[in-house]
Amino acid sequence: MASLVLATSVCLALGGAVSGCKDSATPRTLSFELLTQSGLGPPSSLPSGTESVAYRVFDDTDSWTGFWSRAFTDAAPTVNFEREFVLCVYQGTKSTGGYAIAVEDVQLVQGTLRVVLDLKEPRPGDMLIQVITDPFAMYKVTIPPGSPQDIQATDLQMRFVQRQESGEISVRAQKLGSN
Repeated sequence: MASLVLATSVCLALGGAVSGCKDSATPRTLSFELLTQSGLGPPSSLPSGTESVAYRVFDDTDSWTGFWSRAFTDAAPTVNFEREFVLCVYQGTKSTGGYAIAVEDVQLVQGTLRVVLDLKEPRPGDMLIQVITDPFAMYKVTIPPGSPQDIQATDLQMRFVQRQESGEISVRAQKLGSN
């Protein structure tokens, strides 16, 4: 199965310069928790609406619970938005099954949040369901102690990079609204 690994660098909107932010060349691994994911896609009320990698970020209870309640019948997972945010990643609309997206690692490196994604694609010859899919995953990410208290996750700027043997290549990713 072809596997693409992407690294998402999240820089603070003001160029990464935020007073009180501890820069360190040593990566700090952040905790993250899978809330839900599917290779088929989100419920029809929450599609990505894009053909390539896309993401949504939630940093407040109202937008998060509103988003969740439009798609799921159970209560939204609890998130402490003073120290956590929700990151939803989408692989984009695909013409068959066999695709999946997942977060493998989240690190803070010199004021940059680095989220490593694993994008799986079907291999040639695989038997696949013939249906439009929109693979996605939603994660709760914990902001580490010592970070500025006024970080707003929705203000973070993302830069996706695809790791290849020859190095890292920038990949465009669409930021989707949080509603």
